[in-house]
Amino acid sequence: MARYYVMGNFSQKGVKGFLTGDSNRESVVKSACEAMGCKFISYDITEGEFDFILVLEGDSEQIIAAKGGAMMSDDFDGMISIKAVSVDSIRKNLKLMQSAYTPPSAS
Repeated sequence: MARYYVMGNFSQKGVKGFLTGDSNRESVVKSACEAMGCKFISYDITEGEFDFILVLEGDSEQIIAAKGGAMMSDDFDGMISIKAVSVDSIRKNLKLMQSAYTPPSAS
């Protein structure tokens, strides 16, 4: 499973519910993620460009479903996800590619 950082912004409807409601949003988000088989890492309300950041481990299909399901609620204006990658894996793949690749200028 890959690690993903999901960031987004609440809509006016979402902000109203968040601020006037008393539900534990972290618990709700954690349950929803785990229901899909994702590993919940953290959920934080943030200051700045995004209203929240969610960190979880899963596959791309789970992340797409999570974002789609959340967006269908109309409680969010937007959401993005960023997949974390391994530098060691990139270096390994680069070496494999370079061992098999001949640039056009070398032919």
